[in-house]
Amino acid sequence: MAENKYNASLKDLIDKDPEAWGRYLAHHLHIDATEFEVLKPDAKQFQVLDSDVSTALRTDKLFQVGPKAKKLIHLELEGSGDLGLPKRLQIYNILAERHHKMLVKSVAILLREEKNPSDVTGEYIVRDDSIPLPEPGQPDPGLIHHFRYHVIRLWEESLDDLMAFGLNLLPLALLTRDGNENLQQTFARAENELRKSDLADKIKGDLMSLMINIGGLAHKKEVLGGLYMSVGNILEESWVFQDIKGKGHVEGRVEGEVASLVKNILRLGTKRFGTPESSVQEKIQLLTDVPQLEQMLDNVLTATSWDDILKI
Repeated sequence: MAENKYNASLKDLIDKDPEAWGRYLAHHLHIDATEFEVLKPDAKQFQVLDSDVSTALRTDKLFQVGPKAKKLIHLELEGSGDLGLPKRLQIYNILAERHHKMLVKSVAILLREEKNPSDVTGEYIVRDDSIPLPEPGQPDPGLIHHFRYHVIRLWEESLDDLMAFGLNLLPLALLTRDGNENLQQTFARAENELRKSDLADKIKGDLMSLMINIGGLAHKKEVLGGLYMSVGNILEESWVFQDIKGKGHVEGRVEGEVASLVKNILRLGTKRFGTPESSVQEKIQLLTDVPQLEQMLDNVLTATSWDDILKI
């Protein structure tokens, strides 16, 4: 799964519109929509099932494809870059099939290019290397497991690839190829699509908040902070904004204390050691943790250089 602090946002995003996610995954798996059974005319084709397939292992999400198709799509979202995902996918796939008694197709969505696990190739092969490889075209007597799964590298997807399946996938926009190539333009386009939609203002705010939050997987927080401020007028009713506000993260008192500490560190440090290099100044200005900044300010009194000030 992606880093813990993004888990809730990603899972909430899926729960908002499981059908859109199901159609998106089915497209990548080349599953024809005509295969799906619909419960009733207004029912959804995709239903998110309880993914607790054992007491020890829990998948990210399982989508049922229609009521009679006896088919599941198993989704894992990965942003950590840790090795071992293919083996976990195989285990989850087998347990899900055993638990639900349906055919299971597994999909791994990789969220960050810089966290692209080298072992995620679409195949998980285990063989006994003590047995020589066979001649080309012959069965492999050393083969133990050969598990195939599908891989979606989000940074290779375009914004249009997501929009084809509905606005509820837009929160992934900043992780796409377009988002990595031109963050501001991609955000502006996604924002425009949401603004002109018929969705309720609160839902628009929720989706924009999720887009900025999830974007933190690939982009610097100060850049995303600027995006957040640019659309603050429609975010104030979103659950993300209210949650942050409730925790005090947007209270002016804390922001003012941080700004004051940063200002004093730079002012006193400059008096002692001259104007800092731009990289040092940027590092100090990006800090938001009050205790760290207080320690840094104390360091000014005993430091012999800017490097000493930064030691916290």
